[in-house]
Formats: sequence, C-alpha cells, structure tokens
Amino acid sequence: MSTVTIPPLYCPFSSELHPQVELAQKHTIEWAMGFGLLNDEVALKRFQQLKSAYLVGRAFSNTDLERLSLAADWTSWLYLFDDQCDNNEMGKQPEELKKVVDYFIRILYEDKKVTLAEASPLAASLSDLWERLKEKAPKGWKERYRHGVKLYLEAMYWEAENRVTGKKPTLSEYMHMRAASGAAHTVLDLTEITNQLTLSNEVLENPIIRRLYDIANVTANWANDVISFEKELSFGDVHNLVILFQHEKELSLQEAIEEAVAVHDNDIAEFIRLEKELPSFGEEMDQQVESYLQTLKSWMRGHINWIMFDTKRFEEKKGEH
Repeated sequence: MSTVTIPPLYCPFSSELHPQVELAQKHTIEWAMGFGLLNDEVALKRFQQLKSAYLVGRAFSNTDLERLSLAADWTSWLYLFDDQCDNNEMGKQPEELKKVVDYFIRILYEDKKVTLAEASPLAASLSDLWERLKEKAPKGWKERYRHGVKLYLEAMYWEAENRVTGKKPTLSEYMHMRAASGAAHTVLDLTEITNQLTLSNEVLENPIIRRLYDIANVTANWANDVISFEKELSFGDVHNLVILFQHEKELSLQEAIEEAVAVHDNDIAEFIRLEKELPSFGEEMDQQVESYLQTLKSWMRGHINWIMFDTKRFEEKKGEH
C-alpha cells in the first residue's frame, strides 16, 4: 500500500480521564474472565490492550467507580461480540448469527435471566449487564435502551449477510446503517445512568437535542473508520467509510481518506452551530442538559484520544492474533 497521510480530525472539545480508570480496567478484566469471555492467553492479552475502561473513562470522567465499571463492562461486551462478528466464523455464518442475535434480543425484551450453566458466555454476560443496568436506570430508559441495542444487533446481522453474499453496500446504505452498527449510541445512552440524569420527554424529543446526539454517535464511527481502514482492508471487510468512498467515487486512497475526514469535520461543525441554538428547558433541566451535552463532547474527543493514546485495537492486521 502506498503511503497515505491522515489529516487531523477536527474536534475542539476537552476530555478528561477518570481518576479511577485503572480500577475500572482491573474490574472489567476480572468480569470478562469470570464469564469465560477470555479463553486463552492470546485473548487475554488482546483484551488488556483494548483498554475498554479507558474509552468510557474519557467519556464519563465524573461518574462514580461503580457506574464507570458498569459502563466499562458494557463496552467490553460490545468489543468482544464485535470481534466474533468481524474476525471469526460467526460473522461468516449469518443464519447462525441470527439465532444468537435473536436470543440476545429475547434476553433484553423478556428480561430473561440466564447463567453460564445454561447459556454461552456472551449471553450470560449480557444478562448480567442488563440486570445491573436496569437497577440504575431512570424511568423510560429501559425501553429506549433495548431498542437501541436491538438496532445494533440487527445491523451486525446485516453486515454478516453482506460478507457472505459479497455485497458491497452503497455509501448511502452504509452511512445509514453505520449509525447502528457502530454501537456508539449504546454507550452514549449510558449517560443518563453515569451522570444520574432524569431528562424530560421535552428534552429527549427536542429535534436539536436529537441531532446533537446523532452527531456524537456517528462522528465516533467516522473517526473509527478513518483510523481503522487498514485493519478492515487486511480482513477484506468493505464496511468502512474510506473504503466505500474509494470504491463508489473512484478515488485514490488519499482522496477517500480526505473525503471521510471531511464528513467527520462537517458534522462536528454542525454540532457546534446547533448547540448555540438550543432553547431553555427551565433552570433545573438546563443543568441536566448541560451535563448531558458535556458528555457528548467528551465522548467525541475522548474516543479520538482513546484511539491515539490508549488502545492497540486498531494496530491489528489479519494473521496477527
């Protein structure tokens, strides 16, 4: 591959690191091992290098250790499941994956408690997470959250079908589905738990708030795509904004990178503009909205910082694990 340059991603927000992040990291390793999610030394080393607690530690830097650890466990589960779909046989067998996805959805929608004695490590750990999340959730959150997770799981099945059939999605198809397949929304939706917020329906349904949330979700995915395109190329995976820009627009790799960066940067600029247009929701609710928006910004900046300074996930190539 010829040498390419990745322009810096525009994201003029601040992101602190939670002072107890190492304790949360230690906890999530023990949690994953306890559920049999790390079955050998290679898997353990990869997971340690992922540093999932650092990602949420950069987004939720003011929460307590219990809530940070819960967010870390959720993020760990996402990456472990994602690896099963992207790099392993499950992702090449969509019908088998659909059975798994349908079972996960039942756990969420039927509040189904399962243990390692009766289910797979991924299913049992998801059940554990769901029980712990529900304990701390504000009213109305549970219904919204499981719908968001369902969209993510269904998007993973969509990607698996594409891999097996050799279908290359169009840019517009991919950009629509990426909002779900990236799973960033399932981390952002933890904000009400980590920040102990009770946002009103007026806030949650406000079109500007909705768009700010959508931007925080997708920009993390665009940043991810820009930084991880070499990894996906090595696996022959086309589900990447850079790769699809290059294919559909018949661009050089450098031009495709620059197009993808522009998508990210334009969304960030829109976020900054829209935030200034927010109405007041009353003094008490405005304080909660400020906390919520600060987390959206910390997430966008923190996700980039996590990739740059913490995780080794995007350095992997096919055959290296």
